[in-house]
Amino acid sequence: MRRFLLAGLFGLATSPALATEVVILESAKDNTLYESETGALSNGSGPQLFAGRTNQAQNNRRRGLVQFDLTSIPSGSSILRTILVLDLTRTNSGDQTVAVHPALSDWGEGSSVAPGRGGEGAPAEPGDATWVHTFFDTDSWTNEGGDFGPMSAMQTVGDVGTYFWSSAQLLQDVAGWVDDPRSNFGWVLIGDESVANTAKRFGARENGNPDRRPRLFVEYCTSADSSSYGTGLAGAAGVPTVDTSALPILGSNITIDLSNGTGANTVGALVVGSSSQNVPGPWGGDLLVVPVIVQPIPVPPGGLSIPFSVPAGDEFCDFELYLQWLLMDDGAPQGIASSEGRQLTFGS
Repeated sequence: MRRFLLAGLFGLATSPALATEVVILESAKDNTLYESETGALSNGSGPQLFAGRTNQAQNNRRRGLVQFDLTSIPSGSSILRTILVLDLTRTNSGDQTVAVHPALSDWGEGSSVAPGRGGEGAPAEPGDATWVHTFFDTDSWTNEGGDFGPMSAMQTVGDVGTYFWSSAQLLQDVAGWVDDPRSNFGWVLIGDESVANTAKRFGARENGNPDRRPRLFVEYCTSADSSSYGTGLAGAAGVPTVDTSALPILGSNITIDLSNGTGANTVGALVVGSSSQNVPGPWGGDLLVVPVIVQPIPVPPGGLSIPFSVPAGDEFCDFELYLQWLLMDDGAPQGIASSEGRQLTFGS
């Protein structure tokens, strides 16, 4: 009988069309660091970002900054895929590498707008990030040109068009920022700085064409959860309970634990479904699950535990299973006691 029940539970879990969560975010702020000994230049509100070196004789290095607000992704989620998307809007050079490094200090985006094609920058405005300043002109980088960690991803960028950065380390950057938003300072974009005339120009968030703005694609699975809901009906020794031995993490083995407050052999029924409800039941309690499976089970004194293998695979993220336990109990008003509902959410 338990084997039949487990097969039914697994069938219920595999029947719906399931999906992970996906968000596509536009940058929350971006800017360009223009090489300058005084930190006088920026482009906080301009429609473009730069990375690489221009063909100027001196002070020709350019480094982009971009940051995304990840607070819409619940802390503790498992990040499955991350892709940074930048649109190249102008180039004077052939194929060049552009690397992405995590920024290690917070930085600002002021109201400066570089004129013309943007490559020479504009006078920095209060709050702008510059080559010297994190926030012009009150706070500075530890290192001129920005504070950043080891490279997270690299891409070869050629002609005008859309480019994608993705790597295991880029994913780890995002996962860390989701769990600790205070550490999210975004990325620094660094082109080939070994020779002149390698600069690449990308669209910024102020670009008039939404398709040219920086975007971040994140696919994730939320945290597993097991929680009670609704109200049970007491029998001789109180309200029966249905619980799990652990959270229903994808691919894990847990038990569904059913209490028996009668202290004697009896019969119960486990009600299983993929949605909840709260309607009066014929025994005087509330039916808290839309039934898909109603499985009678002989119950020894004290209750029992039913092994359950949570399906593996990202396609099962966020699947919800609802359980309620009904128990023959002479101490209940009409001879049946019932538990609260139990909602299981499969996840990471």
